Amino acid sequence: MNHFARRALFLAACLTALEEWLDRHAEEGFAAIRAAWRERSVTLGREVSVQADGREVAGIAIDLDEDGALLVRDRSGVQRILAGDVTLLRPR
Repeated sequence: MNHFARRALFLAACLTALEEWLDRHAEEGFAAIRAAWRERSVTLGREVSVQADGREVAGIAIDLDEDGALLVRDRSGVQRILAGDVTLLRPR
């Protein structure tokens, strides 16, 4: 099988999975997606550094809110991150 055919099969599998998640969201709402996201997350419970909106937030990624924003507990409280670059920090 050539590279093009493998890429096409991979893309088809990705689009099928995306369609299944979109259908699930339409039927059950975001709560089901959020629960699956939490189960699979390698970020939650870890120390992170987030570059977002021209600022850096460093702390523990504690949860996802009802809209999917990442919640990070830092020294000043809980920060709600809608978009940004997340870096997992190594344990000290």
